[in-house]
Amino acid sequence: MADIHRNAYIPKLVSIGPFHYGDRLLQPMEDHKMRYLWYILGYNCNDEGCTTLSGQEPGPSAEVVTPRLNVCVVVDSLVLPKKKNGVVGVPLERLEAAMKALERKTRECYSETFNYIDSEDFVQMMVMDGCFIIMLFRLYYKYYYEEGLQELFNLTSCPEHGNVSLVELALRFFNPIIPRDLELMNMDDLVETDIVYDHLLCLFRGSFITPLKSQYKRGKKKFHPTTPSIRLAQQEKQLNYCVTELQEAGIKFIKKEQNDDLLSIDYDEDGILRIPQLHMDDNTVPLFLNSIAYEQCHEKAQPYFTNHFIFFDCLVNTSKDTDILHKYGILNHVLGSDKDVAHLINKLCREIVYDVDVNHLQRQMKGLNNYYKTYYSTTWHIWMRNLVHQYFSSPWTFLSLIAAIFLLILTTAQTFFAVYSYFKPSPP
Repeated sequence: MADIHRNAYIPKLVSIGPFHYGDRLLQPMEDHKMRYLWYILGYNCNDEGCTTLSGQEPGPSAEVVTPRLNVCVVVDSLVLPKKKNGVVGVPLERLEAAMKALERKTRECYSETFNYIDSEDFVQMMVMDGCFIIMLFRLYYKYYYEEGLQELFNLTSCPEHGNVSLVELALRFFNPIIPRDLELMNMDDLVETDIVYDHLLCLFRGSFITPLKSQYKRGKKKFHPTTPSIRLAQQEKQLNYCVTELQEAGIKFIKKEQNDDLLSIDYDEDGILRIPQLHMDDNTVPLFLNSIAYEQCHEKAQPYFTNHFIFFDCLVNTSKDTDILHKYGILNHVLGSDKDVAHLINKLCREIVYDVDVNHLQRQMKGLNNYYKTYYSTTWHIWMRNLVHQYFSSPWTFLSLIAAIFLLILTTAQTFFAVYSYFKPSPP
């Protein structure tokens, strides 16, 4: 997947974590990270140096730290008082001690060892990146689960934000990517309280999966992964027909008015397929790809996003399919032509390991396949399909058919009058 969609996994502005640590192209953002860290520590930093939020110079107990980032000073055991903006100064040593206790566990979360990053630099990176993320969330919340990140959040709590949790701050920050009306939604309906989320991607992905799983629990949907003894025939495990073919068979495509459930696709036996709007742009596509990659890497992650985009991959074969979905408001994109979008959708799930027996959309696929086969089980429908494909596939073929029919009528009329005049009796 990384070879096919390489740009989707490479940061363009800021590096978080060890994978792109030290990348020279991302160094300009390191200064902003440090400013956010100082703000949490209770300092204001500018080109002239650092002071506390009250305007005082750091005391003699301050010590120079993280020289690799050319920063000034930080307190050792000094706890600054609460300021007007609600920030509480926190000793850097306290943050580093909390992260030091989680260093080994954090390193084990990665497939690479990162031996070139020593323990001190790794801990400092975790502290600075974690504080940067938390401040981003808080700044966004002002204007509008990872264990280590949660620990930093607890240590740097802001009284002005009340009881707002890290989960809520994170979901509000990422909400503009795939908008949902969070004001009308209960956070308990978006995330499962008994689950420890590995990181922010896991949390954001889970906020779309939890509502879908709740529907299954309430009986509104049925999800029964097949077992070897009751498996469907191989051809029934995937959707075998694209949008154009399904529409010709009489399937009606309707955009779901409520877009809170991104992954919820409904099919009625009377041939109505209801799909939430899918918006594809430079922000959502990397999110979709990373969610699919997460499901590929995490052994306990059920493939909800993978299933969803496998379904779209089956629906879309050509630009005509994307044009139909766009016409009904189901597919919205700003990525170029319909042909480009069709090609992108077909690439989303390429080179993945996929178990067709674990699919929450299996009932929908089976229903669509059966509807199509039932419709074309009669000879009349087959003739009509062939007629449409051969003579009504484009305006030019249709005009050619009309011209041929017109010429046939003229030729028939000419022949009739020629024969009629020959056999017509002469007047006496």
